[in-house]
Order: sequence, then C-alpha cells, then structure tokens
Amino acid sequence: MLVLPPVSATSIAHNQIRKSVRANLASKDQILQPGMSSAAPDNGSEIGVDESAEISEEVEVFIGILLQKLQDKDTIVRWSAAKGIGRVSERLPLQLAQEIVGATAEILKEQTLASSDGNPVDVSMTSEFAWHGSLLALAEMSRKGLISPQALEDIVPWVVRGLSYEIQRGDYSVGSNVRDAACYVMWAFARMPNPEIRRVFSAMCAQMSTALVSVAVFDREPNVRRAASAAFQEHVGRHSLFPHGISVLQAADFFSVGNMRNAFVVASRKIAEFEEYRESLLQHLCTNTIYHWDAKTRELAAAALFKLAPLATEYVAERLLADIVGTKDILLKVKKITQMTTVSNTASPFLAVRHGAIIAAGVIAETLASHLLKDEKLTK
Repeated sequence: MLVLPPVSATSIAHNQIRKSVRANLASKDQILQPGMSSAAPDNGSEIGVDESAEISEEVEVFIGILLQKLQDKDTIVRWSAAKGIGRVSERLPLQLAQEIVGATAEILKEQTLASSDGNPVDVSMTSEFAWHGSLLALAEMSRKGLISPQALEDIVPWVVRGLSYEIQRGDYSVGSNVRDAACYVMWAFARMPNPEIRRVFSAMCAQMSTALVSVAVFDREPNVRRAASAAFQEHVGRHSLFPHGISVLQAADFFSVGNMRNAFVVASRKIAEFEEYRESLLQHLCTNTIYHWDAKTRELAAAALFKLAPLATEYVAERLLADIVGTKDILLKVKKITQMTTVSNTASPFLAVRHGAIIAAGVIAETLASHLLKDEKLTK
C-alpha cells in the first residue's frame, strides 16, 4: 500500500454513483421548471486513479503472492488475501484491476470440467480452498465496483455453481464454506454501484434467483441457508428483478430458513406455488439433496418431494422418472454424464445414492398414483 498512489477508498464506486445520479436527473427534464438545468454540477474532475500512472514491479510481485494465498489451507490467510486484493485493486488503474478480476476468476476454472459454452459441469477434482478464496476475492472486488458487466456475464455461472459446491470425502463432505462464500458474492453483486450491471442481472435473473432459492430452503447448513436468503433479499430490495421477490422472502426469511424442517417442508412448499421456481426446486431435490451423504437430509428431502410433486406431476413423470437412454435432447445427454435417473439409481452401489433414490421413487410413485385417474397425460 505504501508504493501505490493515494486514492479515496471509495473512488471507483463514488464515480459510478455520480454517473448514475446524473443519468437519473437527466431523465427527469420534463418535470423541471423552464430554464432549470437537470445536469448535476460537476465541480472538478472525477476522483480516481490516474490511468497513466506507472505501477512498480513490487506491486506485481505482491499481487502474485496474494493470488497464491487465495488457495491457502488456512481460512484466515485466504480471507486476508481476499481483503488485500480488493484494497490493492481499487488503487490500480481500472484496466489492471480488471485483469486481476480475470486472474481471480481463472482460479475457479482450474481442474474443473466445463461444457462447450464454458459453464462448469463437474467440480469433483477441484480444491475447496481455491474456490473459497477466489469467491471471497470476487466478492471484495464486486463491492468496490471493479467487475465490468462483460466480466460479470462470465463470472455469474461459476458463482451459481459455487452455490451447490459439495465434494464427498468418505462419510463426510466439504464445501459448506464455498457455498457460504458464493452467497456472499451474490450479496455483493446486488450492491455493485455500476448502473450498467442491471442489464446483466435482467438477463440472468432467472438463473440467479432459482439458485438462491434452492439453496435457501434445501441446504444442510443453517448459515448457508440464511446467507442465501440474505443475498436474495438484497437483490429484491435493490433491483426488484427477481420474480415474486417479496412473496418469496415472506416464505423464506432469515428466521424461517433457520429451522431445517421448516425450510425443507414448509417454506419450499410455499415457494413452489410460483411456477418460476417450481421445476428448479424439484430438480435440485432429485439431483442433489435426495442423494446427500447425511441420512436426515435425505429423509427431509423425501418429505419435501412429497409436498412438491403434486404441484408438477407431469414434470415429475417425464423428467424425474423417464429413461433418457438414446434421447436426442442434447441437454439431457449432458445431464446423463453427471447423474443417473432416479429409477436407475435405486441399484447404485453407493449406500446414500441407493437409499435416496429408493425413497424418492417411492414418494414419486405414491404421488403419481393418486393423480393417474385425474390426469390423462400421465395415463398415456
């Protein structure tokens, strides 16, 4: 920090807010009195870093060390490195700061199997330390307005994948800190001061909202559920782009998701009333939660599935029980690579998978049986 040029701690964010205020004032010309100017006064140049300033090699070496420490095994080291990257980046020219954002995002992509469009598919070979540190750093830089809209479009799918990050290690799993950090990034996204960010959120609000809601009601850890609920609330309050935002928050507020059974059975049922979230909740249940290593979580997932399945019997019959062997649908082929169908998983050699698939198949069969005579599509 001693070799970097002095700058206001909130300079970039301050400049972006000033531009947003000017744009808002300019759009209200028609309500101003004749002869008055709508432009905000600009007394002097904007505060910020001189883009032509030379950055010493010491800073580059220091940044390299911080990027390495994002993958350290100690949480306090990763957290300190993330804070350091955020503070250093805001004192650099914006172009260099965005290069650091790209380097941080690349850590998420190491040893990750990605699809042809660049979205993550399999994270089983990745390091939870690297993901945790990288997400913390992205959150710090988001709060300071250092992530451009173009970079945000590439980063959001990886953050969404981090919301369900979990790697099983024997009779336990790791990744709860990664999911918590992903919720922190989502929360920080909502507080980004750049007004152009709203365009990106408008295009990706469905992906972000459904992922946050699924974690808020179906995650095993109470702190992660509450963090997802807080991130969802921040987006609803600041952008109002998430569908049925207020109604969803009333069902999955901070206190409602604190109790695991209430979140799984009661809150999820209320949210599933909205069609925008129904299928994503069912998909999350039958691909993640129902196969969880914890027996209590699997049982609660089955109880939640019993509540949700009657709301979408056709979807349950066609997507969750149908055999996808030989299908021409490319999307389903990609899903088959990473998971098996509910019925075929009843013969899985893994105890947790077999147990979850059996109780899920039983719940689905019981649900469909009561609707067979009522729904002609199911009988076919």
